[in-house]
Amino acid sequence: MCIRDRTIRIMSGLGGKQMIMLPALLGMNYLDLESPEMVNMVFMGYVTAQVITAAIYFYIYTKIEAERGQHTETFIVKAPPLPFGQENPTPDKEMNGTQYDLSKFQELAKQSLMGLGIVLFIFFKWESPKPLFLQMFMTPMNVVESELFKIHVLGHEVKDKLERPWAPAPGFFDQLNEAKAKADAAATEPAAVTENAESQEEPAAAEESAEATEEVAEETEPVEQEAKPTEEEYEALD
Repeated sequence: MCIRDRTIRIMSGLGGKQMIMLPALLGMNYLDLESPEMVNMVFMGYVTAQVITAAIYFYIYTKIEAERGQHTETFIVKAPPLPFGQENPTPDKEMNGTQYDLSKFQELAKQSLMGLGIVLFIFFKWESPKPLFLQMFMTPMNVVESELFKIHVLGHEVKDKLERPWAPAPGFFDQLNEAKAKADAAATEPAAVTENAESQEEPAAAEESAEATEEVAEETEPVEQEAKPTEEEYEALD
């Protein structure tokens, strides 16, 4: 498989955020981020993205609060796994649907606030607009791809992957490794088919070679018998 096909397979396995991140990184190289006018445009775009994100957060929060008291069933929520395979010492909790959604809403809001503080610090400290440009796309996508948005904004039914409690969201490298594994598996399929075809051709080739050897032996055997001297010829020579 050529590099181009392999790259396409890996790209097809990436999520929405990664599909936006890669074109944004490429497009950033064609922008004159040293120009004050472009920096102002990027900053205004970032502020607009944050305002839209905040409005989505507020709408999700009102939807969660409106459902308070409707979820009576409770379930056990396990502590999320820590990076590098470490065990989380936090004990498990028993929650209902509203409590669980509020906890996930707080986690999502904290992530956005932390990202906001880090990006603004980098921008004002080192005057680098690149983080602003990237987060202008990534911040809304973090909310749009969340389960809270799918349930409370899009109105998806709570079942299958949206059934609480939700599985931990995979990181960028997890999705990249998963997509790479799928591409490797797809790449080995043609090779396996070729090997099977070759293994089927080998017995046929062996049979043809054996038949050819027998034919050559049959043709050379009479010549060897004719060339061998008889006993009378030996006596005459003596």
